[in-house]
Amino acid sequence: MQRDYLNKDTIQIKRMKKHLLLWIYSCSGEVYKLLSLEVLHRLIKKIKKGTIKLNSKLLYEKNEITLEENLISILDKYIGYVRDTYTINHNELLIILEQTLKNNYNKELFVVADFHECPEIFLNGFKKMFLANLVYNTRYYAKQDTNNIYHSLQKANLFLESKSLSNSKDIKEIEKFYIKVISNRKSNLYNIFLPHSEIDKKQLPFYFHQVDWIYDDYYKKYDSIFEG
Repeated sequence: MQRDYLNKDTIQIKRMKKHLLLWIYSCSGEVYKLLSLEVLHRLIKKIKKGTIKLNSKLLYEKNEITLEENLISILDKYIGYVRDTYTINHNELLIILEQTLKNNYNKELFVVADFHECPEIFLNGFKKMFLANLVYNTRYYAKQDTNNIYHSLQKANLFLESKSLSNSKDIKEIEKFYIKVISNRKSNLYNIFLPHSEIDKKQLPFYFHQVDWIYDDYYKKYDSIFEG
């Protein structure tokens, strides 16, 4: 899978990478790699000038941080959330994170608040950002599967049909479902995260099969456990 790396960092990207030298980031390696990707370069251009005042100097050793530093902190916590919640092979984690940053919920990266002082503001947004591609892709593929050939894909879509990422209770149920789906597979998950809008229509049958395969593996395991 080819990813779109930029060969040359902008002054802004270089400045943000220097911030990662601080000890406070638990996922600095992943953040550093993501900062080299086109998707982050596009998002970072949207950062406005400004600062956030802090209630304590304990963590950053200063009274305020820039919005660039804040985005790094939010991204670090988002990666930590994904790593702690989902069982994904390390060599596939980065490309999956890259895809999740492409959906409209990436606006969570620009919340003007310090995560450490109000983590509850961010957690729901993190869940939406990670789950959105899974939900939207499943709905899209199921709709395109007009002959209902892919039964596990249709079954997953039926589960998602009455649920919304705008409802906190639904989000918990969707997250619980995908924790099991992903932990059952652990790898070869990229195809279900890749936004369907980026896929050539001629290749759709391949992705139908790949996504259905992921759900089929899950249902075969958990249905047999339930029946047993």
